[in-house]
Amino acid sequence: LGLAVGALTPSPEAANALGPAIMVIFIVFGGLYVQPANVPAPLRWIPNTSLIRHCFDALSCNEMRGLEFETERPTDLPTGDAALERFGLGDATVAKSSLRQARLLLFYWYSAGSILSNNKPRFADMLDE
Repeated sequence: LGLAVGALTPSPEAANALGPAIMVIFIVFGGLYVQPANVPAPLRWIPNTSLIRHCFDALSCNEMRGLEFETERPTDLPTGDAALERFGLGDATVAKSSLRQARLLLFYWYSAGSILSNNKPRFADMLDE
C-alpha cells in the first residue's frame, strides 16, 4: 500500500502526508475498533481492503481457537471460540486470512507498478544536428 501511495503522489512530502492518514483509516476499520458489520454501506469496502483487518483476524484466530477460560460471572465467555464469535470471527481461519492478505499484497504491488509505469517521465525526442 505504501508503494502505491508513493507512486500516486507527486512528491515525497505529499506521500508522507497522505500515507499516515490512510493507515489511520485502515486501523480504525481494522476490526478492533469498528466491526465490519457496523460499517455504513458506502464504506464497506474499507475493511475488505485493509491488511490490518486480515492480520487482526489471523492473529485472533491463532491465539483464541481452542482456549478454555475460567468463568466467575454469568457474562464471562467460557471458550476462545465464543470470544471469536463475539468479535464476529466465528468462521475466520488463519489460512483464509493469510490468503486474503496475499491477494491484497499482490493487488497493491500490481497497482503500484501500474501507477509507476503510467507516471514515468516522458522526454522529448532529441533532434539530430
